[in-house]
Amino acid sequence: MIFDFDCTITNFHLSSSVTLEEISSRPLSEFIEAPLFKAFVEYLLRRGIQVAIASYGKKDIILGLMNRVFSNSIFDEDNVVTPRDISMEKNVKWSEGFNPSKRLLLNKNDMIQLLAHRLGLDLKEICLLDDTEEHIINARKLGCRAILVPKCEKFRQTLKTVLKHFLIPSEVELFMQDLDRPSSDHEESD
Repeated sequence: MIFDFDCTITNFHLSSSVTLEEISSRPLSEFIEAPLFKAFVEYLLRRGIQVAIASYGKKDIILGLMNRVFSNSIFDEDNVVTPRDISMEKNVKWSEGFNPSKRLLLNKNDMIQLLAHRLGLDLKEICLLDDTEEHIINARKLGCRAILVPKCEKFRQTLKTVLKHFLIPSEVELFMQDLDRPSSDHEESD
């Protein structure tokens, strides 16, 4: 499963609006619904599903936040791809935090293909979660499964959208009830 970062995992566009120092010092809940995201990623990993991030954002911000969410290195240099990786791979200039120049003919599919290569996956084995319709359309043309998730909503809404695509209806209902029930399991400590 490949996640977009800004506004898919996070509550807002972090890569262009916060520093690494702020990621380290501000309450985690300002940026992400960490307990839910962590639980979902761990659920995927227990089922043998590899996880990755493909983002136009800044790699240091992404890794900084993921290191706060996960005590181990689930997300690292290899399974987080940003414009920096594509720039090095294709010998082009694509600045982190920006859409690629039209003349480069690059898009999120370049990131997906690089991740598929790094993770040893066939494109049809990949599912992209993204809040941008263009990325979803392009990923489907590439042969990937792709799910459009709510833009800049809490991860809870993203998770509900994703679960509807993967679980049988009775499981979705039970999972939704669990998500909607106030519980200390879904609270975080900063």
